[in-house]
Amino acid sequence: MDKYEFNIKLEQIKKLAAKKEYKQAADIAKEMNWNKIKDWSTLATIINVQEAAGDYEEARDMAILAYNRNLGGRKLIYKLTEFFIKVDDFENAEDLYNEYAKMSPHDVNRFILYYDLRRAQGAPDTELVEILEEYKESEIDEKYMYELANLYYKTGRKEDCIKTCDNLVLWFQDGIYVEMAVKLKEKLGVNLSNTQKKILVEINARKSDEEANKEKLFMEQKELARLKKDEVGDVLDADDNKNTFKKPETGKKAAAKAAKASTAGTNADDKEVVTAPKNDNGKVIDKDTVSMEGVSIDLVQNNQNSALKDSIVKAIEKQNEVKNEAAGISAKDTGLTGTAGDGADDGFSDNVNKASLSLKELIESAKKKIENNCEKITREDEEEARIAAKRSRTRKENKSHEKID
Repeated sequence: MDKYEFNIKLEQIKKLAAKKEYKQAADIAKEMNWNKIKDWSTLATIINVQEAAGDYEEARDMAILAYNRNLGGRKLIYKLTEFFIKVDDFENAEDLYNEYAKMSPHDVNRFILYYDLRRAQGAPDTELVEILEEYKESEIDEKYMYELANLYYKTGRKEDCIKTCDNLVLWFQDGIYVEMAVKLKEKLGVNLSNTQKKILVEINARKSDEEANKEKLFMEQKELARLKKDEVGDVLDADDNKNTFKKPETGKKAAAKAAKASTAGTNADDKEVVTAPKNDNGKVIDKDTVSMEGVSIDLVQNNQNSALKDSIVKAIEKQNEVKNEAAGISAKDTGLTGTAGDGADDGFSDNVNKASLSLKELIESAKKKIENNCEKITREDEEEARIAAKRSRTRKENKSHEKID
């Protein structure tokens, strides 16, 4: 990746970070090579992006890269210690904490860093209480005041817990940790002050409103699901009604279906499809279709082929007559012996096969006539086109002669 492309991607990362799309920005940063970058501002941006995306290992590696180049100072050491704690690398975390404590002996944040480290290592609550008490003497922070009150509650120091909760409410008045402190004091079963009771009422009212909103949202979603279900049902009912009240077919289509029903007994091996003829442009010529089971005959120019259609219909009627006669013979011979019944069946099959063969021959003849008609129509069209072109040329020549004169 050259410098120009690198700068483009870096700008993309910064824009995504400004939109708080940290995951996409971290994915782009992960594909880039940062070994030659010595600018602390750029590396700090990438570290913050990876931390916000929750990719602590990548953020740790980037912080180590900056640490080895002596960038960032004690802020980087503090941040790198946090990364080591989050990835459970406590040995390196302790080393960096000691380095930070030597660099900043008067920085109260070292208590918080040490508290996070010991809590991650599973230190007892009494040790954590001591760390936060030492921090409280130098700094007042609502989060860690509540942490201390909760530790007092866990270790059975009831009076210290009540006092810390009261101080938290008194100093900060409102906020999430104030509300948590009031609820913690309520768990102890002691009397609350008027301010604390008011805060508790507001908490319960807000909780009721949230539950009511959830119930309302649930009912709205349920109603929406019901409406969608009804819409689907209406569509299905409309389709059923459309199929039920479908207009019956008449005319040529009905005749074609009747012809198909009359020849339902035709042997499946004798099925043959004759495709519609096409002109030189590949378009299907206007047709009328006479259909039967397994057979589709496309006829060109209905008016000119009425005789051909009549011959096909006669062939179908002849086939039906042969089939009915064979069926009658078979019915008469039901009282005969098994040998006689077999002979009747053979005669019936022969009659059906003969009818099928005659029908196939007629279809082949129809196909040839159709092809001849198509060729004849094509030749006539070409002749008309030539005559029209010749007339056009003649008119142009006459006009040119008139202009010259």
